[in-house]
Amino acid sequence: FSQSDNNFIANATSNFNTFAGIVLSRSDSNTVLNTTLNSNAYGVEVTSTVGTGSFNNLVKGNIMNNNTRSIFVVVSSANSFIENKVNNNNIGIFIESSADNIFANQTINGSSNFSIFGRYDSGTVGARGLNNTFSGITLQNSNPSNIEFNYGAASRFNGTIIEDSIIANYTFNATGSVVTFKQRGFGEINFFGDIGINGTGDNLTREVRISNNSAFVSPTLN
Repeated sequence: FSQSDNNFIANATSNFNTFAGIVLSRSDSNTVLNTTLNSNAYGVEVTSTVGTGSFNNLVKGNIMNNNTRSIFVVVSSANSFIENKVNNNNIGIFIESSADNIFANQTINGSSNFSIFGRYDSGTVGARGLNNTFSGITLQNSNPSNIEFNYGAASRFNGTIIEDSIIANYTFNATGSVVTFKQRGFGEINFFGDIGINGTGDNLTREVRISNNSAFVSPTLN
């Protein structure tokens, strides 16, 4: 779908494509629901054309296995990715230069490279990287890193929220960016200022902990 809005795509199967199972390019307010997207280069691609992205799309309840990248988001904002099953991919979620997206209630298992990989490309027209939310995400059995955000320069990662999620291996390169960890019912921890968040480790859930009347941040995570 290119420059195509307000479509409803449900209960479809799109497997073994050399490109993507479903593409939303410069397309807004579409719904992709309960589809099966396996063994493609990309499962769902939500992307831009000449800096104009795709906005306000809902991708929910889909099965995406054995893709190179199951959810691929480039210069696109205000999209929601909810309750998708993402297993045995090279990269589960790849998000580049995109803002205000929500990824919620997903288990990403068995990624051979990254469960979630985020980056910022300053040479991309319309690039942003702010205010993405990862809520209720369980990342398991990925090698080498379950989650890596490589945003580099200051503030490109601002407003990112990681909430109620279980994450093992991690790498953050987001100097000077404001990042919030939340545990609903207990509170939140904010990384901000000139240092922001940087670090590499093998259990992010253990190294940033929020519970009843207590909070802990490992010294290995700046």
